[in-house]
Amino acid sequence: MEIQSQKQSERLGDRRPIAARNFTLSQKAANFLASNNITPNGISIFGLIAGVLSGFCMFYSMRLLDIRPILLLSAAILIAIRLLCNMFDGMVALIQAKSNPLGEIYNEVPDRLSDSASLIGLGYIFPGHGHLGLWAALLAMLTAYIRAVGKSTGAASQYCGPMAKQQRMFLCIATLICTVIAPNFSLNIFQNVDSYQATSITEITLWTIIIGSAVTCVRRLWRISLILNTSKL
Repeated sequence: MEIQSQKQSERLGDRRPIAARNFTLSQKAANFLASNNITPNGISIFGLIAGVLSGFCMFYSMRLLDIRPILLLSAAILIAIRLLCNMFDGMVALIQAKSNPLGEIYNEVPDRLSDSASLIGLGYIFPGHGHLGLWAALLAMLTAYIRAVGKSTGAASQYCGPMAKQQRMFLCIATLICTVIAPNFSLNIFQNVDSYQATSITEITLWTIIIGSAVTCVRRLWRISLILNTSKL
């Protein structure tokens, strides 16, 4: 099963499986970008800018309370734009069929910076959760590092979850929208009977990402080890 998954990944160009690539609208948008000479690297940089701006919007949402809902909604939209850029850069690269020695760097480094900016920013939309955002960013980067190690050893990139990039960013977007729609709910999901401190939805989201990312790291390491051990037989 693992070897079959590896071969399938190789046939697809070792790309992250994204169902939205098969949508007619996505393909038309990719063709439009490619026909207008928009480069994959340019799309990756635009996605990086969107990801970093989302982090700034979340960070300043506690400091600019008058426009807090606007900042949080903007952050959610910017994260979605970043995900779209991450999808379109690969699609456009395939359409243009242009070899670029820097393509891998433009594909990976902006992703890591965008992830970190969004997750760290999420830790600051309520007081006291900044350290959780940092841990979430660290573990998200570790999942990507393990995937890169798997690819370098010949085991192919492992994109399994439960907390791969799409899942992490979906939770971020959902949390931001929930915080805007029901801010009181966000601050008072349940009470700690000992300390009487409210637990925010952001705290729950960040812990979910932290634990899920740790499980993802273990799963990816296991799959890589299994593939490498099987290939020696």
